[in-house]
Amino acid sequence: MNMGGLERQLMSSFKDMETKEKEKEQKAVAQSLTKEQAAHEEKIKKSWAIKFGPKFRKNKKTKRKMAKASRKTNR
Repeated sequence: MNMGGLERQLMSSFKDMETKEKEKEQKAVAQSLTKEQAAHEEKIKKSWAIKFGPKFRKNKKTKRKMAKASRKTNR
């Protein structure tokens, strides 16, 4: 009977350790996902700042004017 009780204690402690490990792994995965998401959002913000910044608009405006002038001369 004593062996059965010991086995039960070992199994329960093993299960507890296993659940703690799973929780730690889940937390680590969640943290890595949030880091990846933050990096992705930062990358998008940078690209949008470049694309929709004043320099981009100025270049686009000059390109449009040049294209319009080119079409006008080709008539």
